[in-house]
Amino acid sequence: RVPIQGTTLRVPVPPSVGTDGRPSGTASIYLTVGSETKSHSLAFTDGVCPAVIAADVLENDGTNPDVLFLTFSEPLTTGSVVGRQLLLIPQGTTDTVALTITQILGQPNDSTYTVQTASTDAKAIAGDRLRLIPGSAGGTLTDLKGNKPHDQNRSVVIGFRPGAASIDAAWYL
Repeated sequence: RVPIQGTTLRVPVPPSVGTDGRPSGTASIYLTVGSETKSHSLAFTDGVCPAVIAADVLENDGTNPDVLFLTFSEPLTTGSVVGRQLLLIPQGTTDTVALTITQILGQPNDSTYTVQTASTDAKAIAGDRLRLIPGSAGGTLTDLKGNKPHDQNRSVVIGFRPGAASIDAAWYL
């Protein structure tokens, strides 16, 4: 948005790559009024809205809560990650099931999180799809500029990460 003599112009800026790149730079608008050219420049350092760009589920054959490895399109406000944030789309359906992130187990970088979902939530399996609950539908996850997920944020196919072997007993001879 650029105010010019009481009029606000909105100029859409598409993401640089993928779902939502991390664009930054300066946007300039040039207007010709009569024979005079006017310009206005504004710096920007933000993309559009956060989205999941990769997801894996840790092997879980038991009743323990799921552990998900999530990579987002941009850095997030860490305090906004926990809560009802995810929509699981079971493989072969268009149904959605809300998942609640109960805790962050790790954060290897500014846009990748290892999270645990509620023990009462549906189990994610490799091949299911996952997306964020849009801000308009109650999702509260935000990027560093306070943007919530877009209504049309894309889903990603959930991959698989093998876990430690479940060993009930062992002997050494």
